[in-house]
Amino acid sequence: MTAVAIDFGTSNTVVSIWEPDTQAPATLRFPSLSRLFRDGDDRDVAVVPSMVYVRDLDQMVVGEPVRSQRLGISQPKRFFRGFKRDLAADIRPPERTLDGQIYNAEAIAQQFLAEIWAAIQTLNIAPSVVILSVPVGAFERYLDWFQDAAIKLGLPEVKFVDESTAAALGYAVERPGSTVLVADFGGGTLDLSLVRTATLASDQTVLKAEVLAKADAYVGGEDIDRWIVERYLREMSMTREGIGEVGWQSLLAIAERLKIRLSQTSDTQAEVQESWLDEETFTAYDLRVQRSQFEQILEDQQLLEQFRQAIDDVLALGLRKGLQKSEIDQVLLVGGSCQIQAIQQLFNVYFGPQQVQVHKPFEAVAHGALVLTQVAGVEDYLRHGYSIRLWDPYTRSHTFFPLFEPGTTYPCR
Repeated sequence: MTAVAIDFGTSNTVVSIWEPDTQAPATLRFPSLSRLFRDGDDRDVAVVPSMVYVRDLDQMVVGEPVRSQRLGISQPKRFFRGFKRDLAADIRPPERTLDGQIYNAEAIAQQFLAEIWAAIQTLNIAPSVVILSVPVGAFERYLDWFQDAAIKLGLPEVKFVDESTAAALGYAVERPGSTVLVADFGGGTLDLSLVRTATLASDQTVLKAEVLAKADAYVGGEDIDRWIVERYLREMSMTREGIGEVGWQSLLAIAERLKIRLSQTSDTQAEVQESWLDEETFTAYDLRVQRSQFEQILEDQQLLEQFRQAIDDVLALGLRKGLQKSEIDQVLLVGGSCQIQAIQQLFNVYFGPQQVQVHKPFEAVAHGALVLTQVAGVEDYLRHGYSIRLWDPYTRSHTFFPLFEPGTTYPCR
């Protein structure tokens, strides 16, 4: 059996394969789509930027060429990013009409995954099973879209797993009996999963995993980029409309680079800057961010408070199942945005620095998802309840008939 996992991310996408010879996951690199990203362990990791540029009606550019050629800067109307996040958004950006064709989040995401699938086949890989990771929040919305996309793409057997649960499995599978909390903070969402693994009584070499608790927040690294730019524009007495869409996209790209540079240093006095050109007025400016300013932005936008709330929710759910915080063996921070020093410090305060580690920030989800082919089963549960809405003609009102309560073991029977 050949298994491939796709971690379709808001900012970057990672594809991995289970190597039968080494019995370990390996990240795939696509020459025409991938870029190399340096992780916290100074390893070069192949990721595909989740970007699409519509060149014309019959041609789309996907992945690294969009970023490296700065295609989104020159013609922002033809540039799409963050479309994965838009799939589950209550309020979506308006559809765009280009060359007489209508494009929305579903159409762009479908084309992006089609290019990924074609790239896998170009490497002469014929997967018998494809594992797709899905955010904890809005799981059902993503699940419906992924199932439909899989059919249209002609994928083989498809399995789904929560992103943070996948990362926990990837770490805990090598440590039977361990309890792991994973915080997956990427470009679009924050997901937390508390997972415990155990060996089967009948076979001590076979693992079973139990998901004890989950929590999420609809916030990600792309929000941080936007907050940096919005604060800068206020300080400069500028507006998004005044700098135009080209200027806005340029500043977002600069803000992301500055955020990464600040995340890679422990210097509390660090200051980073980069110049940009306002093409509306042909004036050059500097965007400068100090470490203290950056962390103040996170506090002002209540990002750290959202983290605290999500952590408290997970710990409370774990406590209901008899698990004390002291029984958590390891806390893993995954996702590119978890490299932010303030985020790491927050978890250190909660759990102690000896319990917290940044674990394969870009690969943990895709590698962990492949573990689904190696474990006997994953005992998960429903985060939300489900009911049928019925119309009562006598009272002329709706009533709800419950089908599954929150916390019901999943899959349900």
